[in-house]
Amino acid sequence: ITTIQEGYFSSQLIPLYRSLTGQKLLRLDVIGYPDWKEIDQVLEEFPLSRRQYHRRLKINGCKMFLDGSPQGRTAWMRSPYADDQSYRGYPTMDDADVIQACRAALDRKVQILAHCNGDAAAAQYLRCYETAAGPNPENGPDIRPVMIHAQLLGPDQLPKVKALGMIPSFFIAHIFH
Repeated sequence: ITTIQEGYFSSQLIPLYRSLTGQKLLRLDVIGYPDWKEIDQVLEEFPLSRRQYHRRLKINGCKMFLDGSPQGRTAWMRSPYADDQSYRGYPTMDDADVIQACRAALDRKVQILAHCNGDAAAAQYLRCYETAAGPNPENGPDIRPVMIHAQLLGPDQLPKVKALGMIPSFFIAHIFH
C-alpha cells in the first residue's frame, strides 16, 4: 500500500493534517477529497497540495453524496425495491445543488467524486454533470469525474458515462456481502 484516500476530507480534519504535514509525519501518500462545499476552505489551508503532493498530501478534488446504500435500503432507485412497490430509496441532494457542485469542480479544475449506489442517483449525476459541463464537455477542463460505487448503474446508462468521460468506480464487494 503506497497511497491512502481520505474519501471525505471534512474541514474538521484540517488541524490533524496541518499537524501531520507540518511535522512531516505522513509515511504514505494521502489524496483528499473534501465535501464540495468545503473545497475552497481546504485548498486555502493546503495551497501547495492542490492537485500535487506536498509533504505527502494532495487535495485532488471534492466529493458529494447523492444517495445511500442498497443494504441500508437508502440507495435511490429508478424501480421500486422488490418488497415494497412504493419505495425507491431517496436522493440526498436536489438537481440545483448537484449542478452547483459539478460547476464548482469544473471552475476550480479539480476532480469531483459522487457517491451513487442506485441507478436513479446515477441518472441524476449524469444529467447534472452534463448540464454543468455544457454542450461540449470535451472542450472543458479534463477533471475526470468519478461515480463512486456505481453498484446498481444500469447498462443503459453506460453510453452516457462514456460520452461524459466519467469513471465508474464499481464497488462489487457490497453485492457479494
